[in-house]
Amino acid sequence: MQLINLKSKALWSGKFTELKSKLEELEVQKCMYVTQQKRTTLKEMPRVEALIFDAWNSLPDCYSEVKKLAFGVLTIFGSTYSCEQASLA
Repeated sequence: MQLINLKSKALWSGKFTELKSKLEELEVQKCMYVTQQKRTTLKEMPRVEALIFDAWNSLPDCYSEVKKLAFGVLTIFGSTYSCEQASLA
């Protein structure tokens, strides 16, 4: 029910449209810095994961179940190690 309620609110479109724009802008900046060989600047850029978690954390507490579900999906693998091992088996 929380997901349906969230999707129908401007809150959903506002926060996640803004997140999408930030992620796209970040990718453009990364590409620009790579072509200019500015590796130190790349290290100073915000991490994609942090931006995603910040967007979900900024939702009001009334969407706690949706936030739990999102964090569960976002943190399935702490690294790609388990995923890579599964594909080799």
